[in-house]
Parts: sequence; C-alpha cells; structure tokens
Amino acid sequence: MEKTAAAVKRKPSKTSERTQLLPLVLDLDGTLINSDLLVEGMINAFFRNPIGLLLALPLALINRAGFKRRIARLTDIDIDSLPVNEALLAYARREHARGREVHLYTAADQELADRVAARFGLFTTVRGSTRDHNLKGHRKRDALVAEFPDGFVYAGDHRADLPIWAAAKRVVLAGVSPTVRREAIANGADVEAEFDAEKGTLRD
Repeated sequence: MEKTAAAVKRKPSKTSERTQLLPLVLDLDGTLINSDLLVEGMINAFFRNPIGLLLALPLALINRAGFKRRIARLTDIDIDSLPVNEALLAYARREHARGREVHLYTAADQELADRVAARFGLFTTVRGSTRDHNLKGHRKRDALVAEFPDGFVYAGDHRADLPIWAAAKRVVLAGVSPTVRREAIANGADVEAEFDAEKGTLRD
C-alpha cells in the first residue's frame, strides 16, 4: 500500500528523536576527568620548574590561551594517573560501541588534550585551545555549531557550558552544581543523561 501524504509528513516521535545518534561531545576538565589540567600543570610547575612558572604568570593576564600553552610545555603531567569520571566514560564507550561518534572539545591546551585522548582511544576528533584561541564558553559553542550543523549532544559540568547547552539538541550533565543544573533546565536543556561528581579529586 502506498504511503499517504499525511503519513509522509508525520513528524518523528519524541522517542525516535531521542534515539538519534547525534554526535556526543565531551568536555574534559571537571567532566571526563575529575580535575583541571591547568591547575595540575601549575602545581607540577611549582614543584619542578618554579622559575618557569613565575616567568609565565604575567601571560595569564594578557593571553589566557598562550598561558595554557606555556604551562603545558613547562610540565610533564602524568596523564594516566588523572582521575576519571568512570560512569561518564563507561557511557561514552557504550555509545561509541553502538556506532555513535564521540568527540572531545576542551578549553585545555590542544597538546594536553591530544595526550588525554590517546589514553582512551575513543574520540573521532579532539579540539582544544591553541596559543591564540581559548576554546571556552561562546567560542566553543560557535565551533560546535559550525562543526555539527545538524545538532550535537554536549557533556559538561560548569556554568561556562550554559551557552553550549543552549545550542545543543540534548545535554549530559556531569557533576554540575544544583544551581547550574537549574539554570540549564530553565534554559530548555533536554537532559539525555546525568552523572554525579566523583569524590576525592584535586578539584575538590
């Protein structure tokens, strides 16, 4: 039997919309890892290269992205020892196994982001801050909208992620505060999944 015009034009159900394999994009600091790479790097530099850290500090006031690059090159963070949000990682691995693209977009320096991504072997693309471009907040949102015009799902943890969640089709909340959660929901966020913050981290 031929489909009727009404059947052809019927909108997809909410269930089918939610099961679309939209790209899953993970933030890094405070989301995939329960720490902050810039803080980790500064602590590492304080003990291993304090003069280098002191000389780098003025750069933080004039070029945040450049400061991140300088800290990344001053130190040698043990990537394998970084604490991970295991529940979120397991979720990302399950989604990847069923054919979903998983991407890493972070305000951390690109060189460190690449090293973290190599630890997991999970990501289709990895984008971080460069020497001249701090990939955070509105800048990250604009990059994601340009890269994924058909929509994406974004996993984050911080108030800086609010403009990105507002542009995403669905959101994953990873250890957000109650205040940030309320703001995200009030802004219309469609929550796909939610994970608690894990305890005992450097960030805590």
